[in-house]
Amino acid sequence: MKRISPTYAILFSLIGLIVQITCDILRFDQPNDPDVILLGGIVPILAYLPAIIAAMILHYRCWKAIPVDIARTTPGAAVGLLFVPFFNFYWYFVSYAGLAEDCAKALGSKGSSRGLGITLGILSITCWTFVALIPLATIPLGIAYFIVWLVYTLRIVAGANELTGRESPQASNSAEQDVDPNA
Repeated sequence: MKRISPTYAILFSLIGLIVQITCDILRFDQPNDPDVILLGGIVPILAYLPAIIAAMILHYRCWKAIPVDIARTTPGAAVGLLFVPFFNFYWYFVSYAGLAEDCAKALGSKGSSRGLGITLGILSITCWTFVALIPLATIPLGIAYFIVWLVYTLRIVAGANELTGRESPQASNSAEQDVDPNA
């Protein structure tokens, strides 16, 4: 199985954060200009769209690295249910904290990034609810979210890569048997 790389998710998230901070400062500087208010709301969403796509692909691949007998949910459900309005406030904790717990369980380690997953859930709910309406409040929240997400992501990707590197001998033997040399 290929190694999981968080490069695109990190790069696009950083670009989205920079655009969000810039737009928040512009909206604060010109609060009565309707064009700035409109663009200050639309541009960050468009800037974060590639980051959301890349992060969800990464999240799916990390869930896919967890053995089926250990994973509490499927990779599709882990990512898909994050897009259900209001239910995602609950599912964020299941998907992110659960991935950390299941990854640690699969690796046989006692330490997990569960606390970071819970923190991500709290920051996500905070960023997407009424706090986003407070001028300049999203700047420190966005920075805090990015830092926590980055640490969480790097830990989970390292664990997922370690799991994918543990290919069982039976799986590699059956894969070799399925290959037809005459094809």
